[in-house]
Amino acid sequence: MWKWLTDTTYTWGFLGRVLAKTMAVLAICNIAYLLVPPDAINSFSLYNSVFPGRVRFPREVSSTSQSLTALFNSHVISQVTDKPDSEYRVFILGDSAAWGFLIPPQKTLAAALDQRHAFTSDGRQITAYNLANLRPNALKDLAILDYAMQYEPDMVLWMVTHHTLFDHEFNRNELLQANQPQINALVERYDLHTHPSGTIANPQQSQPMWMHTLFPQAEALGNALNLQLLGFYYTLSGTDHDVNIAYSPLPNDFSANPTYINYQPGDINQDHYFDNVANAIVQRASPVPVIIINEPIQISTGENSDVHYNRQYPRWVYDNYRQIMFEFADANDWNYVDLWDAVPRHQFTNSPIHIAPEAVEPLTDQLLEIVIDYSTTEGET
Repeated sequence: MWKWLTDTTYTWGFLGRVLAKTMAVLAICNIAYLLVPPDAINSFSLYNSVFPGRVRFPREVSSTSQSLTALFNSHVISQVTDKPDSEYRVFILGDSAAWGFLIPPQKTLAAALDQRHAFTSDGRQITAYNLANLRPNALKDLAILDYAMQYEPDMVLWMVTHHTLFDHEFNRNELLQANQPQINALVERYDLHTHPSGTIANPQQSQPMWMHTLFPQAEALGNALNLQLLGFYYTLSGTDHDVNIAYSPLPNDFSANPTYINYQPGDINQDHYFDNVANAIVQRASPVPVIIINEPIQISTGENSDVHYNRQYPRWVYDNYRQIMFEFADANDWNYVDLWDAVPRHQFTNSPIHIAPEAVEPLTDQLLEIVIDYSTTEGET
């Protein structure tokens, strides 16, 4: 079994030369990869050619590339660059509720709005694109909008909830971490690190050169490849996640404890919310109007429902948030619509913000009314 160790063909010198050549090849591969533009691997995409373009970004956040380039190249929006004059293009930004968790991709709010084949008052057909990306985070939405502006929207519907602007763990988002150069540029451009809460730090320093070589980037390469491989499943199944995932019904009864994370009533004020990021989104889209929509939440009716709206929000937190949002909207001249109670309690699924499929059409009615109203007002100004 160990005869090869004593075989004259395989001397230690021979093994040393093999090892040296192997190391040399690996070094050349690393140097060669270093010469490749940083986002080149994410520029390659089989979507919109071999595979159909996705109608929303992939759900598999932890195992696919979160590069903005990769996400947009997988999305159907990347193939509709020549916008006809007859189209009124609406982008929907937001979190997993706007994305449509546990709802098929062809039946989300964006899809339902698009399928209405409605027209603005000046005769343009309203087309909607789902650019939501799971977790609520305003800085993430700013980064997506910044990239998406090249596709010429006519209106942006930005679906928000309390956590979208709240500063608790604000920087903990996969898309922010995967797009640091772009995020740093946005932080600098809009002076976002000066927010009173101090949660948005100064732009991070550039990574050392060796971090851009092959081995440190192995995970990023794997995620980019996985996004392409998932195109087979997307093409064959027509969906991007299992909408029949089992989940427990949302509770309707709660304790009398009003604690929220580590906060007690009265602990949260305006300085805990990033209105400066919201202002950056409005500014980045200008002159395209941004309609900020406070998305629906579940409103419980059971025990201690006078203390908690749902398992996520004590009443004092959410009531305070709504009041602050109205104050922000008035002070900053936002286009703001509050739809917090637009969906009945029983039409939510596994989260107090995830609407059930039967709630999509009624909520789409309200979104369509908003689009038509604001597009008409825009045309009159």
